[in-house]
Amino acid sequence: YASTGRFTKAMTHAKQGIELFNAIKDKLEAAKLQLWLCRLQLRMALPQAPSSGRSDFGLIKDRDLLSGIPAATAAEDTALRQVVQQLQKSLNALDSEVAEERHVHADGQALLGRVILRQALVKLAKTPAPFNTCGRLCEEELSLLSALELLQAPEASNTSAESSEVTKDAIEKLHQAVSCFRSSQSQSLCALVHVC
Repeated sequence: YASTGRFTKAMTHAKQGIELFNAIKDKLEAAKLQLWLCRLQLRMALPQAPSSGRSDFGLIKDRDLLSGIPAATAAEDTALRQVVQQLQKSLNALDSEVAEERHVHADGQALLGRVILRQALVKLAKTPAPFNTCGRLCEEELSLLSALELLQAPEASNTSAESSEVTKDAIEKLHQAVSCFRSSQSQSLCALVHVC
């Protein structure tokens, strides 16, 4: 269904498949299908991500989760929160002693880290300089220019309590993303978060 663009139908069948795998206690296959479903949900929630970034069946590629930050919407925020909850639940069910489950867990942790990083960057994009520039560090075409802007930006002196709270929340999410990236041994993504 997903390959023909019938994403809602594909989501329904994926959810049924997850329930079936859970019923027969096949947590590995349930987790694999949950990762696929989360990527499909992200594809539907992030229509502004580059169309060249679509993989098989119209799914979004993980690297494209860090594109289109300024265009984020409230509906996207809701979808991202749902994906985070679903991924955490699915990953917690996996056994770290089984090699194949460890591999799926690492893949899921990397995806979870990217989703949480996107949440942080969306929050930072709504704050005053210099923090609002951080989100553009992840986009290839804008990263050098954004780094220069960040270096040259004057320190924010009059920040409201609301913007300060948003910044604190974003920084907490950056810490969560780093934790996920460390768990999945994604050193380059850890470095990217530390740059932000």
